[in-house]
Amino acid sequence: MKTKLISIFALLIVFATAMSFNACVKEKCTNCLHGGVFIDNHGNCPEGYTGKYCEKQLTPKKIRIATITIRSFPPNNHGEDWDYGNDYHSKPDLYIKIYKASELIYSSSNNPFDNADSSNDYPISITYLDLTGVNSQYTIELWDKDNPYYEDDDLMLSLNFTPYSNTGGFPSTLYIEQWGKVVFEMDVLYVW
Repeated sequence: MKTKLISIFALLIVFATAMSFNACVKEKCTNCLHGGVFIDNHGNCPEGYTGKYCEKQLTPKKIRIATITIRSFPPNNHGEDWDYGNDYHSKPDLYIKIYKASELIYSSSNNPFDNADSSNDYPISITYLDLTGVNSQYTIELWDKDNPYYEDDDLMLSLNFTPYSNTGGFPSTLYIEQWGKVVFEMDVLYVW
């Protein structure tokens, strides 16, 4: 009787294992999201996702900006040239500032792009600027650097942005637009 009971118990274990394996294989192909793989009755999820089926998007600790490219800017200042004085009729000398609320967190004012042409792109390589409040609002400003003997620097434009969306996935490039036109393009990494 004891041997028969052990045999039945062993048979039930083999049957239960086979059923759960078949269920796992069946769900592996149809239910996991975002490139996840269904293993041991839950999703083995790619970075940034969690949940039984990798259905939940995680919030990163920070977003790291590696490059910001200035893609477009106003070619003139309300019909007037950007620069005056000895450089009359010259084009703007571009630099950016980034703020989190009212705190300046980045400025490229020491390395402006001199006499920038509005038909070109201007990439700014950054040694890692970390945006730690990924759901916070930031402001990016584009400035024309002027000769301080003639006039103050000119604010060309100012745009607000929030770097993270809990429904937008994890794009490697963020686009900041004004009037449907890309003004800034940011190459980013997500830090968990």
